[in-house]
Amino acid sequence: KNKKIKVGVSGRISLQKAPNVFADISRRINTKRSDVEFVWIGGGEKKDVDNLESAGVHVTGMMDRSEVLKLVPTLDVFFQTSAYEGLSLALLEAQASGIPAVVTKIPGNDEVVQHGETGFVGQSEDELFDNLEILLDSEEMRVEMGRQAKQYTGDNFSLVAMSDQYKAEYKKQLETT
Repeated sequence: KNKKIKVGVSGRISLQKAPNVFADISRRINTKRSDVEFVWIGGGEKKDVDNLESAGVHVTGMMDRSEVLKLVPTLDVFFQTSAYEGLSLALLEAQASGIPAVVTKIPGNDEVVQHGETGFVGQSEDELFDNLEILLDSEEMRVEMGRQAKQYTGDNFSLVAMSDQYKAEYKKQLETT
């Protein structure tokens, strides 16, 4: 009953991942609540690590991929503040593990996270903060969104689903030539 809600992300700490935004929101949440634990699974430049740690974020440092894959499923919320991404493998892994996400509205993220169903997509730091608070306040919502996230990624991003999508596209192309 005294377990803290674990909020985190995995990846190298870099400008792309907007660690300053992650730190700012962590700092804001930590001044209001004592039931949240922030973690960044990865490492980076000392100044970025220091900024995150000063905001109350536990930074694991660089880890072997197998260790990362063991830690990601321990999160209650995946929180990605990236300024830009491709299709984030870390986000896909979290969602496939049944973890709801709060992410920035950028290409890739908004394809994986179905706003209001598998997590939340926010355009500003304030939206990310508000969306994160909604999930922090409701264990029931975290569980349900996590269930939907696992289902959605399985249906749309698994190897079988992607293979079926490629087959359908090839078939369509063959039929039009």
